Amino acid sequence: MKYAVIADIHGNMPALRAVLEDARQQGAQAWLLAGDYCVSAPWFNEVVSCIRSLPDARIIHGNEECFMHLPDEPDAQFAVSRWVGRSMCAQDIDWLDKLRCKTA
Repeated sequence: MKYAVIADIHGNMPALRAVLEDARQQGAQAWLLAGDYCVSAPWFNEVVSCIRSLPDARIIHGNEECFMHLPDEPDAQFAVSRWVGRSMCAQDIDWLDKLRCKTA
């Protein structure tokens, strides 16, 4: 089985569409998604919906998804991450959180 490995989508749905189409044209039959799905571009809801619907996908949590849970601070470094965390529907946030590796 030929896998396409995709990472660092950062909410860019037009780019994700292009990458998925190219992977399909190259014969990809399954997907490995390696995190950082939502933060930075405005299509985070669409990106999560798309990756949730991919057949034969292995999806792991990225570090950017953790930044959505940071408390509000005057430091603007993670302001977009916090905004995405407040703007995304609770069901999608819960789904992303469940991707996190569980450690003992």
